[in-house]
Amino acid sequence: DQAKEKARNQAKEKARDQAKDKARLEAEEVKQVKDKSRDQAKAAKKEKERKAKEAEEKACQEAEIASNTKKERLLREKTKDQAKEKARNQAKEKARDQAK
Repeated sequence: DQAKEKARNQAKEKARDQAKDKARLEAEEVKQVKDKSRDQAKAAKKEKERKAKEAEEKACQEAEIASNTKKERLLREKTKDQAKEKARNQAKEKARDQAK
């Protein structure tokens, strides 16, 4: 009877140990899944931030190019207007000189 009781107790202990091991392994798997999910979320967030930063930089570059283009156009127009004014003044001077 004692041998049977001892065997039964050992079997119970073995079953309990196996259940603990199984629970520990399952908990570890859950933790790994959570860690992986968290890491993926972090990576996705970083990627989103990187893309947003790139888009912002591109927009700034495009705005600067547009600004420079506008400045160049305005400078060309100003130069053209100045040339016209100079030609008008020269024509007036020439007409004055001829009138004398």
